[in-house]
Amino acid sequence: MTSPGRTSEPRSWAWALGWLSLSGPVLLVAGNAPSLVGTPLVPWASILLDLWAVVSVFFGVAAVAFARDDVESAHDDRPRFVTAGMALGLLGLAASGCLLLLWLLTPLPF
Repeated sequence: MTSPGRTSEPRSWAWALGWLSLSGPVLLVAGNAPSLVGTPLVPWASILLDLWAVVSVFFGVAAVAFARDDVESAHDDRPRFVTAGMALGLLGLAASGCLLLLWLLTPLPF
């Protein structure tokens, strides 16, 4: 909590973009999990989840780029959660990379 005369620094854009980059792989796995037990997935839902996973890669790259810019700024002007945003962006990129590798190595059913 801050005192009434003092405001806290704003959060870095890397923080929000990092969470968005991590949401893509998580939603893709969670959305396709019912198909493992035999419940069919609606085709348009699968396409939307796949598109969101692709977009989340761009969010991860943007999170790292924003975090690098914020780290290079002066310490007094630096927003909060810069390193956490970069870590979330890198974690989202790693999870997307693992899902892509899994997709490439899995035999296609058709």
